[in-house]
Amino acid sequence: GEFQLVSAVLGIAHPPGYPLYTILGRLFALLPIGDVAWRINFYGAICGALTLAIIASSVRRASGSTSAALIAASVLGVATTFWAQSTTANIRTLTALLTALSLSRLLRWGETRSQRDLTVFAVCFGLGIGHHASISLLGLPFLAFILATDPRIVSQPKRCGGAAAALAASLT
Repeated sequence: GEFQLVSAVLGIAHPPGYPLYTILGRLFALLPIGDVAWRINFYGAICGALTLAIIASSVRRASGSTSAALIAASVLGVATTFWAQSTTANIRTLTALLTALSLSRLLRWGETRSQRDLTVFAVCFGLGIGHHASISLLGLPFLAFILATDPRIVSQPKRCGGAAAALAASLT
């Protein structure tokens, strides 16, 4: 009930308050279907569905196999905890979505090496950290991937400066 209420009235949840979740939840609270509690639960379901779509897309792109993509998304989708979190109002489905989005964008950057893809990754990762600090634990593996993929990037500030600025901006 806490997240249904704070999203409906733009209140403040228990610390750290989850402002991104609350603001996005407020947009769902304004939908003209069902009651407010149902709308916020729907928000969780949408975040869960988007997470599965991103996982499927990433696996398909990485493996070239549609079957592998469907299996990966299905296994996560029917996992007891993921299913339970995706059918109620809570911050975990947005956390999963931002994590999947960050990973997807980083893998995309690994393929393209474009500054735009690295910047989009940085924004997603920064929003994820701002939403739930536990995502910051992925910072070291993400950095290791970046350095393993393109070790020269640290000696070329123009290539990573925009992403660093985007990360800093998204954390605010």
